[in-house]
Amino acid sequence: MVQEVDVLIVGSGSAGLAAATWLAIYGIRPSSADASVPGGVTILEKRRGPMTLGQADGVQCRTVEIFESFGLSEALLKEAYHVLEVSFWNDLADEDDDGAAHGGGGEGRGRHTGRLRRKKYTADTQKGLSWMPHVILNQARVNVLMLEKMKKEGGYEVSYGWEANEVKVEDGGEWVRVKAKRVDGEGDAIEEREWRARKKATLHSEEGALLIIPREGGELCRFYIELAHGTTAKSVTHDDLVQTAKKRFGQFKLEIQGTFWWSAYSIGQRLAERFTTASSPPHVLLTGDACHTHSPKAGQGMNVSLQDGFNLGFKLGMVLSGQASAAVVLPTYAHERGEVAADLIAFDREWTQTFSARRASELARGDPDYFANAFIKAAKYTAAKHITVGMRMPSAQVVRLCDARAMQLATALVANGRWRIVIFAGDISRSADRLNQLGTYLETAVVRPLTPTQADVDSVIEPLVVLHGDRHAVRQEQLHPLFWPQTGKWRLRDLHKTFVDDESWNRVVVIVRPDLVVAKVVGMDEFDAIARFFKGVFLKRA
Repeated sequence: MVQEVDVLIVGSGSAGLAAATWLAIYGIRPSSADASVPGGVTILEKRRGPMTLGQADGVQCRTVEIFESFGLSEALLKEAYHVLEVSFWNDLADEDDDGAAHGGGGEGRGRHTGRLRRKKYTADTQKGLSWMPHVILNQARVNVLMLEKMKKEGGYEVSYGWEANEVKVEDGGEWVRVKAKRVDGEGDAIEEREWRARKKATLHSEEGALLIIPREGGELCRFYIELAHGTTAKSVTHDDLVQTAKKRFGQFKLEIQGTFWWSAYSIGQRLAERFTTASSPPHVLLTGDACHTHSPKAGQGMNVSLQDGFNLGFKLGMVLSGQASAAVVLPTYAHERGEVAADLIAFDREWTQTFSARRASELARGDPDYFANAFIKAAKYTAAKHITVGMRMPSAQVVRLCDARAMQLATALVANGRWRIVIFAGDISRSADRLNQLGTYLETAVVRPLTPTQADVDSVIEPLVVLHGDRHAVRQEQLHPLFWPQTGKWRLRDLHKTFVDDESWNRVVVIVRPDLVVAKVVGMDEFDAIARFFKGVFLKRA
């Protein structure tokens, strides 16, 4: 029997689970076990059960921010290995341990010694880039956090053991049909070493390159090992990898006590020509590895894929909950994420070349300063520092007015489906009148017209106010009631929407999407621009 569903998610990887978590948050029901009942969300997975060993375990700071917005960061940060510093080791000719060259030149100059020397340390994440760290955690555990969240919020479960044998797409029609049948039925190692550091490290020597990433638990490490040109993945054995790694360690001894997982692969970068079908609105949307693949060394794969789903999921939620038109919202997915994927592939090509270079003389690729800068660029890849339309909303430490709690502003941007209007009002002694005029306008022209009659006034669009100056001189009663509305069963005033910042973008209004991306930045006096923006996004409420 053919079952019609609202959303079919094929694959329970990072992208699929992030999108499903959003749909659960928006209250979109799971599909019925009775195939004759249409609608809802179905998640199909080829594997016969949940992932047990992940291959993509680097969780970049931007992704940790996403988990914070989902309310999942506490477990992630508690269990993960925190990547705080990177050390760079090179086999450089005729240099002392402090890196000073010696000798008088001649033919002997430039001869490799076979001994590794640590050349540089650098912070893994550039200061000020994010308020969250870069961490390492088994992808299987990362997935479990989202699986538990989507089940709690919406009762979603993954249906395992499915394999598509026919996919039919009606590109200009209103549906997509997938026929399926039920199907029955790099590496992580514990090492004992004289190399004592528990830090991320890179090794470049005459023998080749090696990347070491410590893992959670205090014992495991992951090795990324560059193999000789001409090596075929199918011919590689576990012993080949062990022996190659030992050679890369120079004067250090490597004894591997056990290997939990290993793989050999050919590095390749692929990018789909299109991320969606050509219909308007699109009915098939590709995410994650279905539309971009690359090398794993920079730890971007799971992160970019998860952010694909984070971008698409809230848009599907808005469409299915009747807030927005599919023809308006869904095409933005391919535009936004296609550009990110293209940048990812270009970055990965450069990164792969940087990592693979053996000698310091090869286009400066072995230079520890050059390599350190590449690591910084990798950290920047999924985050942005300043308020920029199309980028994630940066955070800053603020003090909440109602309880004097110091906190990151980003913690107020919970991923619950709400849009935010963040008003940086400056010194209230100078801006109170204009701020309250803005509050009146937002309530009558923007917020209430888009909010269901029986719902809380902040349930669709939530205004937040960030003030500047002496918080002890500010009284909540000075603010428009929209900024501390009556909500919930008992109609109590919500006092948690006003903050004070030491440094503020004065008299600026920032519109933030549910996925924490900045959608628009306007001046505090541009009332009509705010209303026009939301009219372009939301359907008019019946």
